[in-house]
Amino acid sequence: MKIKLYRCEDSHLLQIPRSILDALNWKDDDILNLKIKDNKLIIENSSDDEMNIEDLFEDFNDQYEKEDIDWGKMIGKEVW
Repeated sequence: MKIKLYRCEDSHLLQIPRSILDALNWKDDDILNLKIKDNKLIIENSSDDEMNIEDLFEDFNDQYEKEDIDWGKMIGKEVW
């Protein structure tokens, strides 16, 4: 099945036919998880899933650099 990609301001929309939504048991306001794997878009329903540590670090590549943030000079009675 082919569908058209629609432009909506700075984003784009995919219109998924009702028959596919029903077959997947997807409902309005479901949260979908989008991934790219092997140059393909994978869409999974994650409404029932809770966020876990594996999801948070899925794209982590073992490279971490400490970053110093300049919050500006203190105003008021902050204690550091």
